[in-house]
Amino acid sequence: MDTDKLNKTQDWLKFEHLTCNMMIVLAPNAIIEHNVKLLGKSSQRRQVDVLATIDTGEHKNIHIAFDCKLYNKPVNITVVDGFIGKLLDLGFDSGVLVSKSGFSKSAIERAKIGNVILYDLYNSDYSQLSSKLAVGQHIILRRILNLQFELGYEKEIVKKHLEEHGDFVEIYDEKHMPSGNLNNLIMQSFTVGPFKEIEEGNHDRELINKIFLKVDNNFIETCLKLKFTCLIEHYIGRLPLATFSGFFNRNIKRFHFKGLLQSEPIVFNRDIKDWERIQSEEERNLRLPCLFTTKVITKGDVPIKIIYKKESIESPIIAEWSCE
Repeated sequence: MDTDKLNKTQDWLKFEHLTCNMMIVLAPNAIIEHNVKLLGKSSQRRQVDVLATIDTGEHKNIHIAFDCKLYNKPVNITVVDGFIGKLLDLGFDSGVLVSKSGFSKSAIERAKIGNVILYDLYNSDYSQLSSKLAVGQHIILRRILNLQFELGYEKEIVKKHLEEHGDFVEIYDEKHMPSGNLNNLIMQSFTVGPFKEIEEGNHDRELINKIFLKVDNNFIETCLKLKFTCLIEHYIGRLPLATFSGFFNRNIKRFHFKGLLQSEPIVFNRDIKDWERIQSEEERNLRLPCLFTTKVITKGDVPIKIIYKKESIESPIIAEWSCE
């Protein structure tokens, strides 16, 4: 076998394996097989690139054949006709044609009549399109303003100690073991502590009712209170993707994907200006079916915590392209 033919064969196999692996993820309850040969009604063996077998629990399995086309041009109506013939010979109710380069208009119309599902496969190995894709992004921004702390039972010696060390003074627990500094303790209350989902408004809250300061080798018991204002803002925008591997189902106009990676973490002060502020989560649901929710907590304008939450593994993707 010459080098060009070998490389082409390897590319086809890679394309089929990628389809197979994504179906394993997308249909975990199905049996997914690669390069299956089945005997048709014509008494001829028919080759199937990828076969998905689903157990319905009713003593009858559903078989779905996948035919992978690594063409450099759109799949035409002749290919769809041939695939429909294969499905009829095998006695399958439906099948999926997977293409790297899309489908012609006549192929799309023929597939609708022949009960064939059309998948466009997008992957950074085969297409530059992934660099133009973005997922819907919803930011819930909590601004913590006018933050002040207060230590109860303050004595002059404690005040003097705080003047010397500020909010980076070391804190100790009841066993007089170090618990970090006061600033970290306060910040953690907004990121993983009791104030991470704090409602909007002015607050005067006790954070810890018993902590200890070490002053002149003596441990002094006190409590920690916080005063602050919380403002909550909602934004919607798009998060660019570095890589994308998935199918676009032309029949229902939705993406199904194995996985995606954002190009880089959101940079709050740089990126937020390009996004649109909305009034509520309800408006977000009407305007943008988001894939990710990002919770950002800031002290003033400085981010102290960014949390990514994956809401769904199957959502419409905002893309700078047309599927037609």
